Amino acid sequence: MNRPNRTAFCLVVIAAAAAYGEEKPLNPRQVTEKYLSAVQAGKADDAAALAAPGSTEGSKKRIGEYKELFGSDPIKLSRVLAGKKDQALAISEAVRIKSAKANEPDTGYLLIKLSKIQDQWRVKDVDFKSAEAVKKAIDAFKDKNGDVEELP
Repeated sequence: MNRPNRTAFCLVVIAAAAAYGEEKPLNPRQVTEKYLSAVQAGKADDAAALAAPGSTEGSKKRIGEYKELFGSDPIKLSRVLAGKKDQALAISEAVRIKSAKANEPDTGYLLIKLSKIQDQWRVKDVDFKSAEAVKKAIDAFKDKNGDVEELP
């Protein structure tokens, strides 16, 4: 290969590698869906990578507990709200968990809080709530975050 062709070829390879390496950051819905899928599949390392650093949601112990509670039925999200202050809130459709306590309800909603950390959305907290508690959490989130965008 002569010198001009080699240089052009190298530039094309470098440009292609750079474009391939640039993945668009995941939005809060995508992060939550991947986190829940990883938890349910028992892929603790994958789930931990989507959790906020240092949070209990990224610990192998917690991920194992969630795997047992959530079972294997896919968990669908009904709403995802993103605030302008690098906070997001995801709400599942109604789910039935395997409750360890006889007096606790076993049907409710997952309320997942996310934070944007170094331009990446990360799961910060996962709670199991009643419909009434979810409504209150949504109202509080809107009050705290002002202009909130609902993600498809």
